[in-house]
Amino acid sequence: MVMISTQYPQKRKRSAKSYQDQIESLIGLPTIPIIATEVLKITRENRISVNQLVVVIEKDPSMGMKLLKVANSAFYGIREKVDSLRRAVVILGFKELSSLVTGISIIKAFAQNDEAGIEWKKFWEHCAATGHISEIICGRLGIFLPAAPYTSGLLHDIGKLVLYRIDARSFLDSMRLAEQENYPPHIAEMEIFGINHMDAGKWMAQKWRLPAPIIHAIGYHHNLEETLGSEYSGSTALIQFADFITNLMGVNFGTQFIPEEVAGWYELQTQYASVDEVDLEELILELKDQFKYISDMVKIVE
Repeated sequence: MVMISTQYPQKRKRSAKSYQDQIESLIGLPTIPIIATEVLKITRENRISVNQLVVVIEKDPSMGMKLLKVANSAFYGIREKVDSLRRAVVILGFKELSSLVTGISIIKAFAQNDEAGIEWKKFWEHCAATGHISEIICGRLGIFLPAAPYTSGLLHDIGKLVLYRIDARSFLDSMRLAEQENYPPHIAEMEIFGINHMDAGKWMAQKWRLPAPIIHAIGYHHNLEETLGSEYSGSTALIQFADFITNLMGVNFGTQFIPEEVAGWYELQTQYASVDEVDLEELILELKDQFKYISDMVKIVE
């Protein structure tokens, strides 16, 4: 149990149910952007086509510009300039592009200026890096998952923004507690709020009707044991491990805490034979080399 300093005055915690009710009613919280709703609907109905996606994306010119920048980035290594959305869709692929549209539009919905000592730019850097690391790991290890790993990684900490929108002062207290005591943020949040960012993010994702694998990655990436034996344990383990790597590389937000045990990696080894053959230290070195390209991608989606 974390001992709270006297500088964090104890106040009566609200019940978890009251927070859940507030999030489900969207009081003081953003609704999911229309463009994300349309893309998710197309994806759920398995009727994706180039024309459909282009029509949806063209409704948001700034989104289109970001996607063109992504398609032209060194991360994808395309030699010829990509100058049309249609070509960007072909290069990025339906799954990747749908994930980018969903993630970027949600970032815009939760846009925050740096204030009260919180560097939200670092928050999005951490989330975007986690998403890209997740994708790289899947490609490197030959893992197939039911939901795009990038979106799960990008949105895994969305509950922190939800907590901030609900009670900014308490969220700041939880950040200070985590930093000063070197505790995991979700433990400090429990002490201050009585819930943590996984709870808040899961309820938000459920309200937005995001795909189940993404909901589980958001809701259990620090409590992987709660997903063991389910069909979502692999995708949740991937995000837990990618989150660990991102923090290990110093791309973190709110705390320097890094867990010693890599539970996500062990779960991936259990589920995928290809992972069991990979040396963890060598993989970490490979991922470290990718951070230059990841940094460029992060700047695009901000």
